[in-house]
Amino acid sequence: PTMKIQNKLLLSFLSIAAAVVLVGILGLHPFLTIKSAYYNASQQTLPQLIKLGNLRYYGTRIVYSTSRLALLRYGTHRDPVQTGIDWQNEFIELQDSAIKPLEETLNTYSTLIDQSSPEDKLYLTAIRDAARFLKTSSDDIITLLNNNDTNIDLTDALNTLENGEHAFEAAIDTQLFYTKQQLKKVNEDVTQTINHAERTLLALGTATFSFAIILGLIIARSLATPLRHLVTSASELGRGRFEARAPESGHDEIGQLAREFNLMANNLALTTISKEHMDNILRSVPGALFVINSCRFIERVNPAAITLLKYREEELLGRRIDEFIGDPAFIRNLLNSLTASPYTHEIETRFINKDGNLLPVAISASLFSDHIHCGGLVLVIQDITERKKAEDHLLYLANYDALTNLPNRSLLLDRIDQALTRAPRQGQQVAVLFCDLDGFKLINDTYGHNMGDHVLKISAQRLSACIRAEDTVARHGGDEFVVILNGLMNQHDACLVAQKIISTISSPFEIRNHQFFIGVSIGISTFPDDSQNAEALLKNADIAMYRVKEQGKNGYQLYSATMNLRAQTRLS
Repeated sequence: PTMKIQNKLLLSFLSIAAAVVLVGILGLHPFLTIKSAYYNASQQTLPQLIKLGNLRYYGTRIVYSTSRLALLRYGTHRDPVQTGIDWQNEFIELQDSAIKPLEETLNTYSTLIDQSSPEDKLYLTAIRDAARFLKTSSDDIITLLNNNDTNIDLTDALNTLENGEHAFEAAIDTQLFYTKQQLKKVNEDVTQTINHAERTLLALGTATFSFAIILGLIIARSLATPLRHLVTSASELGRGRFEARAPESGHDEIGQLAREFNLMANNLALTTISKEHMDNILRSVPGALFVINSCRFIERVNPAAITLLKYREEELLGRRIDEFIGDPAFIRNLLNSLTASPYTHEIETRFINKDGNLLPVAISASLFSDHIHCGGLVLVIQDITERKKAEDHLLYLANYDALTNLPNRSLLLDRIDQALTRAPRQGQQVAVLFCDLDGFKLINDTYGHNMGDHVLKISAQRLSACIRAEDTVARHGGDEFVVILNGLMNQHDACLVAQKIISTISSPFEIRNHQFFIGVSIGISTFPDDSQNAEALLKNADIAMYRVKEQGKNGYQLYSATMNLRAQTRLS
């Protein structure tokens, strides 16, 4: 059967209320006992004590007044006339102040006797009889006094009155003692009842409080335990563990909630990729993966991304991706390109790792959107450092001589074109010096190619030392070198450099305990006087160099148009 939470709480409230009512009922009995005792004391004992007090007063008044009349009448003068007492008034005062009130009190006392218990009735009857006897004795004395007999003897009558007084007082004292004992017993009974009530109420209160606590704990446990299990399962489900389920043992709203939760978890497990599965997918991606939200903040990374940038995962999450890209405008340009195509491949840029180093990377990017994200980015990044090194090496090999590390013919032509482009804007000249080593072939043939390579390396170093930083030395091939001189004002500047080169190359070469001497033949052509393009300048400088060879080598020669005509004639 289903018991709702509301019913559980109502049942617990009613149980506690019933326990409280039970405590009240059990505590009502001693209360009624105490009430009855105090009722008897206030309605019976106290009125009885008041009547006893009145009887004692009136009895004492009768004895006093009667004795006074007898003393005044026959105490000093036997003649009642000599006393000067108005006996009629004295008698009336005695009647009004003592006898009549005593009679009235005895009348009500008779009613009290009729309503009393047999034991109380015995004591009260003795008091009533003693009071009546006392009144009768007083009446007898007054009768004797009214006879005006001077020889009357009142001794017996007064003794009788005195004995009646003693009997009256004894009866009242006996009744007072008995009443005192009754009150003492009532007080003891009330005290005992109160103590018993205190113990009973304390025990019942403790039991009720314990019952309320135990009942509350039971209900709280019955509510908190399934809720705690539900919270734990929800937390595990939130972390991507779709196998998490909540116990369905309850038959109340919490049990229904657990069943609905499990149904939701089943649906999620069937329709959603778990976090663990997603993490496995991310770990399997060979490249560094970044998930970026629409505000460019990093939301997810994989281990490859952590390795690439050398940051911990918590140091990357929540930071802008722009902080790690060397080009500030890269993401903006990437988003613009993704507007046209939702996927891009192999866009190269540079990332900054934790050490501050710039890493060349290739980025594949795509836009994504879901019910949470809109305009987010997924970046898959490949570290292309080694590829860039290989490309740079290939580029170097394509443009530089492997032996001397000087620009080769291909880069030489590019450098000449650049120089020719700048020179007209600056109003300057460019000179091309074609240098051919004299005597190198003999060394190479005699001592071998290894020795020849050493001569070429040293020659390249000496040529580089003869020019400025903005000038270029290139190896044209074999033992031929080309020097490009930028920013010349006239041909004379080129001649000075040629003389310096001849002097430097002519110095002895000390290689492996061998000393060699070589020379250099240099042909010079200038822009714009001798030609307007790189190939023509090289050709003209080559022609001027051969002119030096014809004249004895180890010198330099400026190109002239006649040299070109002579070369053509020789070829023909």
